[in-house]
Amino acid sequence: MGSKILAYVFYETSCKDAMEFYQKALGGEVQIQQIKDTPIADKFTPAQQNLVMHAELRLDGETVLMASDMMGDPVHSGNQYQLMVNCGSEEELRRYFDSLSKGGTVIADVRKEFWGAVYGQLKDKFGIEWMLNFNLPQKSPAQ
Repeated sequence: MGSKILAYVFYETSCKDAMEFYQKALGGEVQIQQIKDTPIADKFTPAQQNLVMHAELRLDGETVLMASDMMGDPVHSGNQYQLMVNCGSEEELRRYFDSLSKGGTVIADVRKEFWGAVYGQLKDKFGIEWMLNFNLPQKSPAQ
């Protein structure tokens, strides 16, 4: 499977409500992961526990809207969305990351993350923020 560029929208605190609204309006399936349900929940305040770490609305196999709450950062023009690239391999992710980061700023170095992916984040020289993700193959229980 090749790469895909997806929209990733940010809210201050209303991600869950927004994604549920979009699901009712557009159909599809929504998955919502709140901070309290992640292995890094202890890094957040009690007031942040119900914020959304990550949400996805899948309308079909190709149409996906991703979103999350900003977890305390104010939303303003320029940070309300990012482009997410779901890469087909770790090598592809690293190639894209190296190319897009030239003249830009690295936000998160490429590394393995707790959600089972290799991930990196950057702001390109034009001010657009990119999230690059490669989902690692899941090991079966027998392995």
